[in-house]
Amino acid sequence: MPSTQTAHTVNLRTDIILPAYLDMTMEDRPGEHWKDIPGFKNRFQISSHGRIKRMARKILDTQGGAYTLPAMIRKAVVNKDRNFHTLDWTYRLQIVLQYRNRKYSFQVARLLYHCFVQPFHLKDASLVVSTLNLDGLDLRPENLVLLTQSEKCRRPYHTGRQSSHLSTDKFRLIAAIEASKKKTNIMVSQYDAGGRYIATFPSITEAARSTGICYASIAYAARQPARKAGGFFWRKGDANKINLKQVQEIIRKRQVLYREKKGIKVMQCDAAGNVIAFFSAISDAAKKTGISHKTIANALKRGDSGIGGRVWKRQ
Repeated sequence: MPSTQTAHTVNLRTDIILPAYLDMTMEDRPGEHWKDIPGFKNRFQISSHGRIKRMARKILDTQGGAYTLPAMIRKAVVNKDRNFHTLDWTYRLQIVLQYRNRKYSFQVARLLYHCFVQPFHLKDASLVVSTLNLDGLDLRPENLVLLTQSEKCRRPYHTGRQSSHLSTDKFRLIAAIEASKKKTNIMVSQYDAGGRYIATFPSITEAARSTGICYASIAYAARQPARKAGGFFWRKGDANKINLKQVQEIIRKRQVLYREKKGIKVMQCDAAGNVIAFFSAISDAAKKTGISHKTIANALKRGDSGIGGRVWKRQ
């Protein structure tokens, strides 16, 4: 049952050579229609050919002036996985959209199916969108199919893209099952931003199913003490709280390391050129001197003295 959302088509082209995912031109392809991406109305649209468009919008610069950010086609990232049975690759298109200083990652096929085939819950991790012809780059609505996770797992065997080496060896099968259980049946607990205990789950799989938070995100957060998944901290086991001081120290060290690797090292000098202090980054200098990041950056660009007659230089 196709979606009933209103669509439009303009400026049709007839000289199409590139596949849709490589076509960055603003002109519409023959038969191409556009719809708003759910949650990004008037910000981002997806076409019936699987192209993503950022809509034109007004932007305020740091000086308070306004200008128009033009519309543009966003290029999807091609992710690929090696198939060692058929010795080829499986492809899928991924897009990252930024809105209100947050980034959101989507598989293009999911958005296309939702907008042009049949709406479904985009956050439902139990449903997967695949292609009928097994070409993950061929994103036409009529080529898409919605599968459950179990159907997705069985499909490679039905299509000849995978063969089970366990089917005739029950001992290897049992060993594989036990290894899988040992890996996935790890008790994890959920904590709020203040480190307070919320709940314990017998496995990461159950935690993902109960909370709707991505399995991989929970697993990663459980390994990295300062990381969150779904806005929550996660730990292996069932401790009644977490040590936020440890989290803050990890974040502090990470920021210091980042500034040392990526930051612009600067020094503050007096009018005679004598060095007063060294800083690992502009942000570090701003924090320790109380002078704004923008003021220091502008002084570096101009090469003149800043507040109080101090001169800023790169190290």
